[in-house]
Amino acid sequence: MSRFSIITFCFFWCITSYGYDLLDSKTFNGFASQELIDLPTNVLVPGGFVGICDGRVVVIGGDLEVPAGMSPDLGQVSDSIFVVTIQNQSPGLKFAGLLPDPIKNIKGVAYEESLFVIGGQNSSDLVQHVYQFGWDAQQEKVELLKRWPDLPVSLANYAIASLGDWLYVAGHHVVAETGPPVPAFFRLNLNHGEEWEEMEAWPGLGDGSLSLVNQSNGSFDCLYLIEGISDLSDTGSIYRYDQSQKSEIKKWKEVGNRKGLMRSFSGGAVGQSQILIWGGAKDGSEEKTRAFDHLLSFNTLTGSWYELSEAPVGVSIIGSAVLKDRLHIFAETHIEGSGKQLFVIDLDQESNANLSPWDYAAIFGYLGLMVGLGWYYSRKNKTSNDYFLGGQKIPFWAAGLSLMATQASAIGFMAIPAKSFMTDWSYFAGVFTWFIAVPVVIYAFVPFYRKLNVTSVYEYLDKRFNTFIRSFVAILYLLFQLIGRLGAIIYLPSIALAAVTGLDVLVCVMLIGVLATIYTVLGGMYAVIWTDVLQSFVLFGGIIFCIGYVFFTIDVDFSQLLTAVKTDRKMSLGSLDLDVTMAVFWVIVVGNIFNRIATLSTDQSMVQRYMTTSSEKESRKALWTTVFVSIPWAILVFGLGTALYLFYKFSPEMMHPLVTADEIVPFFIAQNLPVGIRGVVIAGIFAAAMSSVDSSIHSSTTVVIRDFLQRKIAGKDELHQLGVARYITILLGVIGTGVAIFMTYLNISSVWDLILEVLGFFAGAMTGVFVLGIFTTKSNSQGATIGVILSAAVVLFVQNFTQIHFFLYSGIGIIACVILGYFASFLFHSQKNLEGLTIFTIKK
Repeated sequence: MSRFSIITFCFFWCITSYGYDLLDSKTFNGFASQELIDLPTNVLVPGGFVGICDGRVVVIGGDLEVPAGMSPDLGQVSDSIFVVTIQNQSPGLKFAGLLPDPIKNIKGVAYEESLFVIGGQNSSDLVQHVYQFGWDAQQEKVELLKRWPDLPVSLANYAIASLGDWLYVAGHHVVAETGPPVPAFFRLNLNHGEEWEEMEAWPGLGDGSLSLVNQSNGSFDCLYLIEGISDLSDTGSIYRYDQSQKSEIKKWKEVGNRKGLMRSFSGGAVGQSQILIWGGAKDGSEEKTRAFDHLLSFNTLTGSWYELSEAPVGVSIIGSAVLKDRLHIFAETHIEGSGKQLFVIDLDQESNANLSPWDYAAIFGYLGLMVGLGWYYSRKNKTSNDYFLGGQKIPFWAAGLSLMATQASAIGFMAIPAKSFMTDWSYFAGVFTWFIAVPVVIYAFVPFYRKLNVTSVYEYLDKRFNTFIRSFVAILYLLFQLIGRLGAIIYLPSIALAAVTGLDVLVCVMLIGVLATIYTVLGGMYAVIWTDVLQSFVLFGGIIFCIGYVFFTIDVDFSQLLTAVKTDRKMSLGSLDLDVTMAVFWVIVVGNIFNRIATLSTDQSMVQRYMTTSSEKESRKALWTTVFVSIPWAILVFGLGTALYLFYKFSPEMMHPLVTADEIVPFFIAQNLPVGIRGVVIAGIFAAAMSSVDSSIHSSTTVVIRDFLQRKIAGKDELHQLGVARYITILLGVIGTGVAIFMTYLNISSVWDLILEVLGFFAGAMTGVFVLGIFTTKSNSQGATIGVILSAAVVLFVQNFTQIHFFLYSGIGIIACVILGYFASFLFHSQKNLEGLTIFTIKK
């Protein structure tokens, strides 16, 4: 047995043994309230505000029965501030400062590391004060940081929230003593605002309680205003305020109806799309004045409500706040012998969705199969040409499937459905660009690579310009692969799969990164291609099964499903507005044309795929195979997102509030698919991630060897060159896995957007220099160097000083490189022989 086989066996045994020890039964059993502490009756009473200040739960103001020994000038209102403390795992309340004035019924909102409190009333009148508090770590107290301009008017039943650098207040203003209250909406700029600005109010009625919450609508953070019942109306609506809309009229939109009869209630954002509402009385209850009766969740993506839990009997809420996925509820119990207490509802998701031993057997069996294929194909690698290009004996259909699997991978299986689940099919518009990009690549790029017989695509740049340009662009490629892409494509499935399998996220990272490295080291391009082919079949089968499961199990008429899709515009291809700052239809199409041409023509991992075929004709057939496989694949992945939207819209109780969009696919699989099948599909997601990882590692190894080390090892025998290539592969796999481990500590809301944005910065300069070389005869090495540098500078400027959408970065970079590089070339003289190196001289 070879030493690579021994290493493979030992590592796989260790990682699976360690992983199995971590498969604890973290099943999700619902929400449980836990009583933490009895509160003294003289420090927390109705009318107090509970909020978050610099990561601490604080209690501010409220009604107060003056106990003996306290100053009588406080009247019936408290000016005290308390903070919840945890010492030796025992919670308590500690005095933490004083308000400038005694206030009750005050409202507040956390902003960065501070807390804003607004309005309220003293012992007799409404007040309009606006205070900003912060936490003094040295004195361990809450201190007043600044007093901001007062509210323009006194508001009753109001709510506040922050959005970006703005502070918003929505409430009811009594214009005349005999007239009904009028909705009023104000905002204050927290960077340079000196006065409140009155905005268009929501089109609601009534004078009941309000809740204003900052939560995402799938694309942007918005404000959601929920109306409670009032003396004027028992009906209430939910309105969304979208700051991204340019028209004031369009900023407010009714997005649903309030669930139940809620008179006194409050809300808070949890996760990426949930708003928790606690308080009020349920439908049919005659106790409309009860302060706390139940806990509800509203999903801002699907517009669905569901009930999470009910409060214990005889409990009235005083205040509440969400901190670190835990809902703190301060309540008063009316049972004899009880008093004021603190309850906590732990919202943290610790669930593996009941994966069975058969599922884990499928997962580890599939991963073992990947490594086995690497060992099998290791025997075919006799030369460096075998290792890097599969001996150029790969069938066109296998190369085409490998191209599709590499681009799809876990990003396609998870992040794209997540996008269509959150929004619509606007990104699907990029599919149409296949029929523009592929003919360009076949006509303008493939002939050069085949006639020059390059292994690394950057060898062309050396022949056309010079070694410096070749090395510079190759370094850009390595930076993008190892820092911008490889870490992300390991991180994305790892963080999501860890949430639903019970495996530690670092174990998932190691499984994907290290196992992909092992079979790539062993099998080279043969293993990369044929594992990709297997994974493409698993991915297609898995996604078809998921969509079929939704439509065969959902208990809703098909006509209702179609109505929901149409009403919610879930299959819209986006806006046709000519707005370069938004992901509208034209931006996505134009951006994808440049991105796809750049990827297929100058990305080493892509070019290397169709260079594994035996001829130029076979390369063309491989590219068209990719097109005709990728189109149905795109329909399926976008369709899966829409199917999951419908599933959780009509079964909202199945959705956990803390499941993120990037976790929705593996969560659905682990939660719903049959035993064994879900294990295979989850294993397919692991393997799909590995199909992109192996491509990045292998192509990066090719670039390192061919573009930087070839001259040093050129005189060595084939066995030595293979050994060097394998050790470089190991090193790059370790680097990529390390970057992925680092990324687990970062907050990345959409990994797909991150990858596209990084690609836009690098692809412009990398592709532009190829366009300069192929399509012009006047450009030279000096001009190309200037074009590459200035292109990167232009894209950096656009990123930081304009609002142009990142989909266009690649096109801007390519155009800037070509134009600036072409004209800069006239400043220098060159007599380089261009025969066979440009589109005008290739036939000569």
